Amino acid sequence: MSQILGTGCGKGSEGVASSMMMAIRNVGAAFGVALFGPIAVFVIISTMTARATIDISPTILAAGFRAAFLWGAVLCLACAIISAAIIIRADTSGTA
Repeated sequence: MSQILGTGCGKGSEGVASSMMMAIRNVGAAFGVALFGPIAVFVIISTMTARATIDISPTILAAGFRAAFLWGAVLCLACAIISAAIIIRADTSGTA
């Protein structure tokens, strides 16, 4: 990722590109925890309620994280489709 961001920067702006990469990475991590954490917790609590147990077994935790990862994959797929549509539209219209 650092090579991709650093490829287009001019001489002397490598520091700016590196700091932008780190800022984007940190913001993405914060959004990931804020978005997918509640999904995992909701599934964990729902499973515990359905099973009428207070014990947090690895199976229950795995179900919560599986749901969070599934929604993460759905979000990544949606972003990939939108990005591909934007790139295809830009290629066909001749603008970059």
